[in-house]
Amino acid sequence: MIDIAIVRSNSVIYDPRVRKIVGSLSKKYSLAVLGWNREGRSIKASSNSDFHQVILCNLKAPACKKRLVLYLPLFWAWYFIN
Repeated sequence: MIDIAIVRSNSVIYDPRVRKIVGSLSKKYSLAVLGWNREGRSIKASSNSDFHQVILCNLKAPACKKRLVLYLPLFWAWYFIN
């Protein structure tokens, strides 16, 4: 069973803040990291070694654009399903 779910609406793989949070919380809790792969990049298995369970939404979406509002309900629906 997962104790804490970390949800980010941006890339969790390359964000150093997420790595720090996971590093400190994983000592005591079981974690799941849910993130949005907006760029649609292929994520290598070696970059996931710091995370226990990473689930990515691979929906391509623009960053910092007004059109992003159209994609947010899809992301949050995906989040509630997962």
